[in-house]
Amino acid sequence: MKLSSRSFVVIGLGSFGSTIAAELSLMGNDVLGIDIDENIIKAQSDAIPNTAILDARDEVALLEAGVANYNVVIISIGENLEASLLTVMSVKALGVDEIWVKAKSKAHHTILQGIGVTKIIHPERDMGIRVAEKLNSPNLSDYIFLNNNQYVIHLQAGRDFTSQSVVDFIGAKKLSINILGYMNNNEFVCSSSDEFILNTPFNGVVVVGHKTELRQLGAFLL
Repeated sequence: MKLSSRSFVVIGLGSFGSTIAAELSLMGNDVLGIDIDENIIKAQSDAIPNTAILDARDEVALLEAGVANYNVVIISIGENLEASLLTVMSVKALGVDEIWVKAKSKAHHTILQGIGVTKIIHPERDMGIRVAEKLNSPNLSDYIFLNNNQYVIHLQAGRDFTSQSVVDFIGAKKLSINILGYMNNNEFVCSSSDEFILNTPFNGVVVVGHKTELRQLGAFLL
């Protein structure tokens, strides 16, 4: 029987997996952390209250640990391709609907696609992309990728700008950028493109649009 609310199993408690498990636990979720190394389990016992020492390639061991009762399984064994894939197959055999897997290489990613997991994670690549975007656009504070190169981004202003100047720039360049709001010091104020013109100088703006056009706006705000 599935556990109530949202519940997670994190298999592989290295730096990436243990961070996910600990943060999910802090958020009040039911989390089971699994690793084959007893020393790793001991090191994570304070941050992850519910843990198990077992070989996750063993379907019977996973079943006895109650893994089938959890909503989501996150497999973070990216360093060992064989162990990762065998663990995926064991988890799938238990009937878990949602499986997230850390991939270490293109070959790993391709195989995971073929066996049908819910989400493939590339933490190093994804973080590298985020760092590169911020280095390329110094005033880019944060962003969320949507799809088709559409992003929601928070751009900090390099100097004082009035809302009128930003609206005029978007209009003059015929950019398909929608303003969601602005930053008043450290507080986000929701404000559409039509309302934004009424606001006084700001120190950051939150917008949604295509990556290429957002870079133009970012350069303007530097």
